[in-house]
Amino acid sequence: MSRVRMVKDHPLLILEHDGEGVERGKGDRAVKRESRRTLERYLIAADLHIGFEHELTAKGIRMDSSYVKEMLDELLSIARDEHCNGMILLGDIKDSTRGVSREEWRSIPLFITELARHVELYIVPGNHDSYLRRFMPDSVRLMSSKGMIIGDTLLIHGHARPSAKITTVRRVIMGHLHPTIASSYSIIDGERVWMIVKVEASGNMLDIVVMPSFNRYMTMLHRRSKHSSISNMIQVLRRLMGKNLTIMKAVVLTLDGSIVGDENTIIQVYSL
Repeated sequence: MSRVRMVKDHPLLILEHDGEGVERGKGDRAVKRESRRTLERYLIAADLHIGFEHELTAKGIRMDSSYVKEMLDELLSIARDEHCNGMILLGDIKDSTRGVSREEWRSIPLFITELARHVELYIVPGNHDSYLRRFMPDSVRLMSSKGMIIGDTLLIHGHARPSAKITTVRRVIMGHLHPTIASSYSIIDGERVWMIVKVEASGNMLDIVVMPSFNRYMTMLHRRSKHSSISNMIQVLRRLMGKNLTIMKAVVLTLDGSIVGDENTIIQVYSL
C-alpha cells in the first residue's frame, strides 16, 4: 500500500511505501533488496525545464541560471526535513526538445550529480529529455518513459503510453500539463495549481494527481495551450484506460491547499 501527501506551499509530493523486497535498479542492473519490510519515502517533483531561459532571451528578457540552484536547494531541504531516502523526477528535466542547449550542458550535470549525492534518484523521462543519459552518473536510475510502479501507484510524465501492467494500480501521478489557473476574474490568474481527479472506466476507479511545474518561472513564458489541462489529461487517460471514461469528481488546489475549483470549474485550468 502506498500513501501520498502534498508538501504544503511546494509543488511536491511525498510518497510512502511500506514494501517488502522492493526491486530497485543500480545503473543498468536490477538489485533485489532483502526480504524484510522497509518504509520507503520518496520526494516527487515534475517539470523542472532547466535551460528554459534561452526562450526568455529570445523574447528580450534576461535571466541568469540562479533559479537552478534555487530548485536544487529547495529539493534537498525538503528531502532532508521529510527524511526522504529517495527522489523521483517525473520528466522534462531539460527544456529543449531537440539536442542539448549550452545552458543545459552547463547546469544539468551539476544539478543531477548533487541530488544523487544525497538521495537515491529516479528519473522518468519526459518529452523534453532527449540525450538525458549523458548528464547522469551511473547511480541514477533512468526509468522507462512508460512510467514506474510503486505499490498501487503509477508514476509517469504523461506524454507516452503508460505500461500495460496496471491491474493493481489505483492511483496515477503525472506531470507534463503544467496546470495553471486561467481566469481574468481571479487574483490567482496564472498561479500553478494541483488537479486531483477521480475517474471511472469499465467499472474501475482511479485517482489521478496532476502535479504543477516545479519551475516557478515557467509561467513567464505565457504559453497557454489551445486546450485545457483537463482535455489533455483525458487524452492521457484514454491511452491508459480506454476511450470510455467518466470524470466522477475533481478538485483544483493552490499550492497552499486552498480549493479553487471542482469538476464543474476545472475547465478553467490550462496548460502552459
